[in-house]
Amino acid sequence: MEEMDTTPAGIVRTVEWLPVWPQTLRPMQILASLVILLGVAVGCVLAWKAESVVGLIGFAGIGVLCGCGGWLTLRGSGFRWIRLSRRLTGCESKLYGKGLRVGPEALTMRVLIISMLCASVFYAAVALTFWSGIEVMLPDSRNSSPHAIFATVCGVVLAVLAMLFSLFRPATGIEIYRDVVIRTVGRQPFVRIGADLVVPWAAIVDVADAVRLNTTGLWTSRDPLIRLVVREPLDKDGRLGWDTDHYLQLPASWMAAEPNTLIAVLRAMAVSDESRREILEIRPETIFMPPPLRERIRRGII
Repeated sequence: MEEMDTTPAGIVRTVEWLPVWPQTLRPMQILASLVILLGVAVGCVLAWKAESVVGLIGFAGIGVLCGCGGWLTLRGSGFRWIRLSRRLTGCESKLYGKGLRVGPEALTMRVLIISMLCASVFYAAVALTFWSGIEVMLPDSRNSSPHAIFATVCGVVLAVLAMLFSLFRPATGIEIYRDVVIRTVGRQPFVRIGADLVVPWAAIVDVADAVRLNTTGLWTSRDPLIRLVVREPLDKDGRLGWDTDHYLQLPASWMAAEPNTLIAVLRAMAVSDESRREILEIRPETIFMPPPLRERIRRGII
């Protein structure tokens, strides 16, 4: 149980942090991270030995790409919530007064975009060095025109994908007030994915946890989901594809707050109007501060 700081009114609130979605380091994640770390080292060595600036930039791109891959591999173990996001702030509405805002999580998408750009840079360097003849970046068995054409195509495709990903970023957030919860949806270019949806606390009967399983060749990741179960069907104008008549769904893994902390705060606020009033008096950086990473991993293993 994590005890929150004293509020300005002298009230001490307790929000019970539980490992609803345990954060653990799995053996395959550790092994993959070690392999990726080796890739970073190889990329740095190749960049150091490069014979031209183009080769140096290309091999450095491989090193950064491997570093980003290592971070993406370990993100579900809690490493991305070591520091609080700047998207956890207070907010104020003319209708609902002061509240808390949890914005969409942006770091993961940025790392993914950087990974694509670094891969694109490497392929572009391979093609440029081959056609110009200034350096050989591929093994002799692959230093041929077809492989250079393949590298050119891959570089262009990855650059286009990085640009598209930069346009369509996670946009789902939440604003928490004393009387209502508002699921916010940012604007996306060329497409309307939904609208802001207001749900009164009086209509919420439960704050439920769920998971979405994503299976890869090495392991299965569990993306946390938070469902605000309601008494009456939700307004269809503001629904997203994963909402139903019975609940509003929050993609907790793509939001700025650590998922276990976010659901703990929501469950504490759902208890009563008085609990919401007291929690809203606490600073966002205090109420959304999760336990240290070491403790979260330890409690996830127990």
